Amino acid sequence: MSTLLTISYGDTETGPELLEAALSVLAEAGGMFEIETIQLGEELVKLGYDQGFSEDELRKIHCSHILFIAPTKENITKNLCEALQIPDVRETYGTAQAYLNDEYAIFEPSDLTPSAMLDTAIMLLKHTQQIETAERIKKALKSVDPELPTEKFIQAVIAKLWTN
Repeated sequence: MSTLLTISYGDTETGPELLEAALSVLAEAGGMFEIETIQLGEELVKLGYDQGFSEDELRKIHCSHILFIAPTKENITKNLCEALQIPDVRETYGTAQAYLNDEYAIFEPSDLTPSAMLDTAIMLLKHTQQIETAERIKKALKSVDPELPTEKFIQAVIAKLWTN
């Protein structure tokens, strides 16, 4: 059964590439998600949404209860936490962070690297009880050089998913 997941590519130069890379690894590893994409950050601020999101984006998060985001230049996580009544306390795993309450979860990397996005994906998988898939990615990550360029890094992780 798939889990509804809201995603946002962020508004940094590398955010979309990193999120796409993480989503491809999730899919290859067997992650079960139905994806809903929303826009957050700088573009919405320019349109007059001071908090970096509109009511439509917030409604979509209310439907899925889970948000996976690439970092944003506008650093809107605090605003989302306030809107969703999530305490300003986070859990961390490696270079991943999650903001959680009983109803909502926001997952984002603390770093603009592919390994940070995958740490975040692992945390997300564990939250959605997809433990085997999380462990598969975690094992693959251990045997891949984090200094590789994004595309080569992701290809190497995918190649290791089913061989460890």
